[in-house]
Amino acid sequence: MSHHSGTPVVLELREVGYRPRGTDALLSDLTLHVHDGEILVIAGPNGAGKSTLIRLIAGLSEPTGGEMLLGGRPYRTVPITERARVIAYVGQSEESDDRLTVSQYVSLGQLPHHRTGGRGDSARATDEALDLADLTRFAGRRMSEISGGERQRAKIARAICQRPRILVLDEPTNHLDPSARGELLSLVSGLGITVVAALHDLTLIEAFASHVALIQGGRLVAHGHPVEVLSSERVRAVFSVDLHRMQHPVEARQISVLDIPIEGRFGTGALPQETPGPAASGAPHLRAVATRG
Repeated sequence: MSHHSGTPVVLELREVGYRPRGTDALLSDLTLHVHDGEILVIAGPNGAGKSTLIRLIAGLSEPTGGEMLLGGRPYRTVPITERARVIAYVGQSEESDDRLTVSQYVSLGQLPHHRTGGRGDSARATDEALDLADLTRFAGRRMSEISGGERQRAKIARAICQRPRILVLDEPTNHLDPSARGELLSLVSGLGITVVAALHDLTLIEAFASHVALIQGGRLVAHGHPVEVLSSERVRAVFSVDLHRMQHPVEARQISVLDIPIEGRFGTGALPQETPGPAASGAPHLRAVATRG
C-alpha cells in the first residue's frame, strides 16, 4: 500500500512493528513511504496505534521489528542531535513552563542548533516563527497569560523555530474550537515542509492532507489520497459511522460531514413539533421524530 511521487522519499517504514515487553503488539508489519513536501495524516479509531506510530516516527520510541529510514539512513545510525535538526515533534499532552514568555518558549526550538548557529540566528529564527504563527503581539506575555488556542500555536511556533524538514504532530487540534482548528491546520499546511500528523477529526483530513494512512488494530488498512482511503464504505467499516460528501451551499467545493448516531431523549435531529395534547389538559405535547443526527 504505497504511492509514488516525483519528490524524494524522506521517511520510510519497512514492516515496522512495536510490541512492548509482556504485552500484545501495538503495531504490526507497517510499510509506507513519505515523500518530501507531503502532508500525511495518520487516521484510525481509538486504540488503533496512531500515537504509538507518531512516537516511533518522532524517534521517541524504537520499533521492535522492521526498519525505519530517515533520508535513506536507518534511524538508529542517525545521531539524536542530527535527528533533532531534521524532525520537530509536538505532542498532544506536553505542558509548557508557564513562567516563560511566549518568545522564550518558542526560542527553545533553536536548542538543536546552538552549536551550529549564533545568537543572531537564534533570535532571527524565533522572530520568524512568532510571525508565522501570528504570535508577535504576544511575545512578551507569559505562557500562562494566553488562551488555549494561542498556546497550541506557540507549540507549533516552537517546532517551526527548530527549522525542521519534517514536522510530526500528535492530535494537534485536540481541545480547540472549530475556528482555531482551521487556523492551526492552515498554519501547518502553509509551511511547505513534510508533515506527519495524527488526527481524529475525519472531516478535517480531506482539506488538509495530501495522503492518509489508515490504521486499525495496529495494522495498515489503506494508504493513499484522502478521497480514496476515506471512502464511505471504509469509514463505516473502520469507525462505525457514516461519512458523507456534499456540495458546499455557496462555494464550488465539497465538504465532508459525519453522521454519528446518538441514542438519547433529546437528540432527534429534527425541530420539535406541537401536536394536540389530551383534551382534558389542553397542554401542548412534543412529538419526537426518530432520525439519525
